[in-house]
Amino acid sequence: MPIDESLGDIALSATYSFNGQQYVAPAGGDIYPIQPSFDNLDVRVDWTNAMSYPVDLAFFMTNVTDNVHVLGSVDVYPALGFSSLVYNPPRMYGVSLKYRFGGPSEPEY
Repeated sequence: MPIDESLGDIALSATYSFNGQQYVAPAGGDIYPIQPSFDNLDVRVDWTNAMSYPVDLAFFMTNVTDNVHVLGSVDVYPALGFSSLVYNPPRMYGVSLKYRFGGPSEPEY
């Protein structure tokens, strides 16, 4: 982002993915034979050399839309008489802080 150099560098990034419908039925039954299509969005903000200090800050969020979808199935029907589904992780977010000893990073040429 275009900001004053004394404030550091800020970078925004986003990752979007789309998955079409897919067959996920276990061999022992038809509990959920077709997984509908779904999309996913992850975002991240990185602030390096914050306020001209050797500090990097970051904020991230995965599964921004908090959608729920099946990732796959575990077929234990022949052995145990049931099948189970594996779901995606829920929305998660967090921050990170990194301090670099020795001052702000300078590119080496």
